Amino acid sequence: IQIKLSKKTTLSFDSLFFQNKITKIDLRNRKGATFLIGNYTTSSKQKNDFILHSNSMMELKNEIPKKGNFPFSLKENEAIISYKMGGLSKYYKVVNIQKTTSAFFPKAK
Repeated sequence: IQIKLSKKTTLSFDSLFFQNKITKIDLRNRKGATFLIGNYTTSSKQKNDFILHSNSMMELKNEIPKKGNFPFSLKENEAIISYKMGGLSKYYKVVNIQKTTSAFFPKAK
């Protein structure tokens, strides 16, 4: 997700909450504009380190899947930006997010 800032700010951006995932926000400058960038993986591969065995006792070694505790109830096209202002954490809801073509942002140094 990329969000273009319309003007300079002194806010300290922290995290982006989107589609039941949380990621840290990076600030990037490109062609004179500042963007908030949140990188998410879209990989469908999952870690499959579990035992399937005809003897169910062997499967007792499998870990119970952990469900993340997502703090917001959002629609598919909504996100929450967390930021700090005066030492307090605040949140801003972004609505009507539209999918566009991916833009390449080099890693910040």
